[in-house]
Amino acid sequence: MRSSATSPTGRSPRADRARKHRRVAEWIESLGRPEDHAEMRAHHWRSALELARASGSEDAELAARARLAFRDAGDRASGLNSHAAAATLYEHALEPWPDDDPERPGLLFRHARALSYAYDERREDALVAARDALLSVGESDLAAEALALLAQVAWDRGDGRLTASRLTQAEELVGARASASAARVLATSGRVRVIAGDIEEGRPIAEAALAMAERLGLNELRAYSLTSIGMAKAGAGERSRVEDVQLALAIAQEINSPLSTSIVNNLGAQALSDGELDRAAELFSDASRLGRRFGDRRSTRHVHSNRIWLDFLRGHWERALEAAEGFMAECEAGVSHTNEWSGRSVRSSIRAARGEGSDALAEIVRAVSLAEAKVNPFSLIAALALSTALHAEQGHVAEARRLAGRMSRLVGAHDASRHGYALAALAIAAPHIADVGDDLRRAVATTEAPNWRKVATCALERDFEAAADVLAEMGTPTIEAKYRLHAGRRYIERGLRGEGEAQLERALDFYRAVGAARYIALVEEVLAPAQSDSA
Repeated sequence: MRSSATSPTGRSPRADRARKHRRVAEWIESLGRPEDHAEMRAHHWRSALELARASGSEDAELAARARLAFRDAGDRASGLNSHAAAATLYEHALEPWPDDDPERPGLLFRHARALSYAYDERREDALVAARDALLSVGESDLAAEALALLAQVAWDRGDGRLTASRLTQAEELVGARASASAARVLATSGRVRVIAGDIEEGRPIAEAALAMAERLGLNELRAYSLTSIGMAKAGAGERSRVEDVQLALAIAQEINSPLSTSIVNNLGAQALSDGELDRAAELFSDASRLGRRFGDRRSTRHVHSNRIWLDFLRGHWERALEAAEGFMAECEAGVSHTNEWSGRSVRSSIRAARGEGSDALAEIVRAVSLAEAKVNPFSLIAALALSTALHAEQGHVAEARRLAGRMSRLVGAHDASRHGYALAALAIAAPHIADVGDDLRRAVATTEAPNWRKVATCALERDFEAAADVLAEMGTPTIEAKYRLHAGRRYIERGLRGEGEAQLERALDFYRAVGAARYIALVEEVLAPAQSDSA
């Protein structure tokens, strides 16, 4: 009687099944156009390899053909922007790949890049391992790309110094060579510098990356660099900024690139900066949809953080707070983010409005610390402005003046006009803080955003009702209500009770709707004497 452990051929059932999978894989390869069948081919080679190992019949040829099939399938998935799937396939390829094979460092890089694009938490360790392996075999171009991706990881986490260090190393590795790797390094370096406000250095680097991408026919890098150039022009107040970004978007859409998500998000951020809140909402919704379509978790998280701020400005406090709480929970769990400071600023503002003053102050202090770590003057100016306003409002005038002094020095060295909300928030507190008015006027005078410029100018002239009317047109009841509160107080101080009560009632309607207990009490306190006198 034949043993159940063997087949009619005398081999184990697993060995027979391994041979069947191998024959299927070989038949698929014989069909031609292997890239069209990469996943199916890899599946059968993997099954053949696992069954052969289990039966003790694995051979070197089987392992070699299987790992090549996994690598090809990973390349196919990567080309289709299925980066999580690509990372898994590359892992399967690396398992049987000999440690001393000269092609292994390149495969380590493909695996690390796929993890990076998939926004996988393992990406940093994988990129470090790939960089070291590539350097050990003299592959400096790919090592530079790994460093550029590592710089993006550091930037995502809000570590400005580490970002700059890694980019400097990447630039040194590529030198003056013209290559796809060099173009990617320059494109990343230009973008990071522009975002950080270093337009004088960032824009020429982005333009060099664009020229190299055009020469090498790298369309995705063309779109990436054009976006950076458009952002640089926006920072310099040039009107042609939108044309560059729109061209970048057209290129990205034509090649069906996930970069579309990031570009639309940038357009939304620019609309928000310009005070076009309804337009910003539309663009962020479009960016979220694109992020889901492409599975672009990295860009989607940026969009999410921007929408928290926008929802707060537009008066959707519960939605903003719920999103901020979830975002902060992720950050506190170790998935930190470059926009954590803004999420904390929103939570601080809502807490302050609802009477949680000590918690709000602790939150804004943390936001300033995070903005400092970014080494980004624009984020720091905004965080300092919000912190200054909150400390002044809470009666901590000495601390407010200290913070205003820091912000004043930054405003003198950088264009603060990109943060209209911050200027609007600080403009209310300006009369109570020494030496900040002149700096604010200089910042306001340079802003290209007419809506925010009108608001801040009116506030500095203490025409709070006019500023509130502009804010109403912009669709930001959150700031409008605070300006109406100040307008009402000022009218009553001047003996214009009817006008003052009208402004305060409008503020009160909003504060009751969002549960802003502290401001409700402030408004009622101001209204009470006026109503008593009237009675």
